[in-house]
Amino acid sequence: MRFVATEKLLTCVHCGLCQSACPTYVELGTEADSPRGRVALLRGLEEGRLAPSPEVRRHLDLCLGCRACETACPSGVPYGQLIEAARPWLEGFRPAPARVLRRVLGRVLTTRGLRRLLLAPARLVAGARWARASAAPAPSPRRCHLPRAHRCRPSSSRTARRAAPPCS
Repeated sequence: MRFVATEKLLTCVHCGLCQSACPTYVELGTEADSPRGRVALLRGLEEGRLAPSPEVRRHLDLCLGCRACETACPSGVPYGQLIEAARPWLEGFRPAPARVLRRVLGRVLTTRGLRRLLLAPARLVAGARWARASAAPAPSPRRCHLPRAHRCRPSSSRTARRAAPPCS
């Protein structure tokens, strides 16, 4: 056993009902980014048939951890426990600079004082007039491309409301 008991990985019957509940699978549409595909990757890692390559880590890292797949699974696969057990084990296979950067980023985002210190320059710039002046202009309002007779009119008067379709 590397990171999880094999029996937990074998509870998946590969029915695919979890796929429609998984936001990353819905967005990306690749099998390896679905809970079913990730369980297969975890099983390959656990059995030693698969190396923890950057591509495998990427598929496992894309999991949001929302556990929507657990409620959709008729077999009761403890997907959250599986992915949470694998992540610390996979961390050891990352390059050292990436591990350090992830730890520093995690510390900065979860420590109020560090976050305030590092975001202070952004707060200074946020209220400056020159920053607002150099910002991109707001997009112009959408123009109506209907012929003049069919254009919508402001709904300020009763006759205008009856004569033209409402503006949306």
